Amino acid sequence: MAGLLTAIIVDNVKSKVIINQRKVSKYGLRPVRQIPLDKIKGYKIKKSYYQGYNKSLILYPDTKEFKVIRISHNFKGFDRIQEWVQKNYPDITEA
Repeated sequence: MAGLLTAIIVDNVKSKVIINQRKVSKYGLRPVRQIPLDKIKGYKIKKSYYQGYNKSLILYPDTKEFKVIRISHNFKGFDRIQEWVQKNYPDITEA
């Protein structure tokens, strides 16, 4: 259990998100996840109150060809990424 917790913490610390003119990419300990900008269906903000307040931004692709990208609130630059996503894509929480 301690090893899994350590891996999760290291993944959060070592992860980075890159947004360029073509795609959103998340790099970390896990395999790279990428979604082309024109394939992003929308986003959801998931709130959790487990062990205190926690929030994640989740990007959903419009096809099963790409995997979901989840960005934790404690990720460096989270507020800027959230602002950019909200300006460019629909909130599909109610969809």
